[in-house]
Amino acid sequence: MMKFMQKLTAIFLVMAAMSAYAGESSTDKVILDDVVVTGTKLVTPTKQTNETVYTGSEITREGLDALGSKAAVSVYEAINILPGVMVESIDPYGLAAEQKNIRIRGVRGFLGAMTVAGVPNYGGNPMGPREYLYDMENFDSIAVYKGAVPADLGTGVGARGGAVELRPKWPEEEFGISLSQGIGTNNYSRSFIRLDSGSLPQTGTGLSLSLSHTDAEKWKGPGDLGPRNNLNLMLRQPIPTGDEVKFWFNANDLKQDLYRPLTYGEVESLGSFYKKDYNSRLTGNKGDDINFYRYNGGEYINRDFLAELPVTLSDKFRFMFKPYYTDEDTDILQGSGAQGGIVIKRQRDIERYGMITQHDHPAEFSIFMGDCLSGILG
Repeated sequence: MMKFMQKLTAIFLVMAAMSAYAGESSTDKVILDDVVVTGTKLVTPTKQTNETVYTGSEITREGLDALGSKAAVSVYEAINILPGVMVESIDPYGLAAEQKNIRIRGVRGFLGAMTVAGVPNYGGNPMGPREYLYDMENFDSIAVYKGAVPADLGTGVGARGGAVELRPKWPEEEFGISLSQGIGTNNYSRSFIRLDSGSLPQTGTGLSLSLSHTDAEKWKGPGDLGPRNNLNLMLRQPIPTGDEVKFWFNANDLKQDLYRPLTYGEVESLGSFYKKDYNSRLTGNKGDDINFYRYNGGEYINRDFLAELPVTLSDKFRFMFKPYYTDEDTDILQGSGAQGGIVIKRQRDIERYGMITQHDHPAEFSIFMGDCLSGILG
């Protein structure tokens, strides 16, 4: 043991001498320049508006651009990056309408709310908000509120499952053209174009028009997930009071074949049923033919319009009127073995219209703690 300690001490002494010698012989010093890393935040955790304080998460325009193709056609896929949000989708391109599940802080998405510029989207049982209606290129940001919701946000059916606010990218001040083209496996293709007029001479009017076409084959089984065609038109008009009148119109047409859901037992043996889907041809057997892929699909047609009409009476009195109109015409075919082997056609012919009014008036309160305490204590 003594010899081992002596050897170990000798090794330490040699290393110390070498280190001292190296330090004395080195005359050149290397100084590294400062490295400064800058970037744009993609998520803003808190916001404050007027006298209302609330917490939420916001995905900016840069964040939406970084999320890829599936986030371009699906609001849920766009917010899937946020903590506390879980999205289960059967399709890699986000095109499978109403075949997604979302939970915000553990609560199912059909109990949540979605708004465009504060005007409520469709919502409620059984399918919840229509998150597949919009091209994300036409929005500046998406805000998600998991708890307290701003009082000036129209949530419609309520926000038990969270509230999602879509903030439109209103017409730009300068003329511009945005183009994108995507291709992928399963014959995926997506074309998008947006034109901004810029502020027109004399009137200052700003216009934007966007068109997109998206299509893909299903990754399993026969059938397609498109075509999906979208048109969006926006107008921004300055008025003498310093405010702007805004109009927003969105039209979305989607036709798709559905994916066949798996039973719990099939999911437990996923290796054997991974590619199970609807049948590619008719057999003449009633029990099998309800699973023909042409008997399991949908057509979704939606038209949505809203406007922002501000009325400013003075610095302290400002009104905002938001009239809106929405129309949905949807047909969904689905085979049902539980009802004697028949094909069920579900139809939604929904027309919604109304107006949201808002009044902003600043108020000041002064509280004198001494007077309050003397009043309480008598």
